[in-house]
Amino acid sequence: MVPADDNRSKSAVLKDESVVVGPSDLPAVEKAIQDAVNDALPRPKTQRGSIEGQLQDITTYYGKPAIKVIERRSRTEVWCTVSEAHRVEIAEHANFDDVWSGRRVRVEGTLVYDEGGGLAKVIADSVHIVAVRDVAVDEIHDPNLTQGLSSDEYLDRFREGTLG
Repeated sequence: MVPADDNRSKSAVLKDESVVVGPSDLPAVEKAIQDAVNDALPRPKTQRGSIEGQLQDITTYYGKPAIKVIERRSRTEVWCTVSEAHRVEIAEHANFDDVWSGRRVRVEGTLVYDEGGGLAKVIADSVHIVAVRDVAVDEIHDPNLTQGLSSDEYLDRFREGTLG
């Protein structure tokens, strides 16, 4: 147990070692505080890439040309802002019917993730309509897929790792 007198003496020592900050020190103090705040805040991550999804809206987002896409895997709404340099090019490839029909698109550009790792937005360089067409069974049917084995035999050999 620490005697009460020891606490008072420590307090007095701290007061004697205090630092006096004057007006000339203000820029350095402000910078130190800003650096500490910046180091403490999580930073969003960015990377080059693309997303695919359904086109939901062509509009503006915070005053910039933008599209809203429902991302294919997560089913989340993602805002994709369009830079002025790419606005005309992207506008040539999309129209109102694309939105009304929920056309599938691939958006390429800078993917911006939030602090939790979720996709926050995309800064789009290009938007491409994904061509969708009906496929006949004959186009995907492969009679040699199982190498002449029955489906049961093929799966057994696949699981055993003995396929040639």
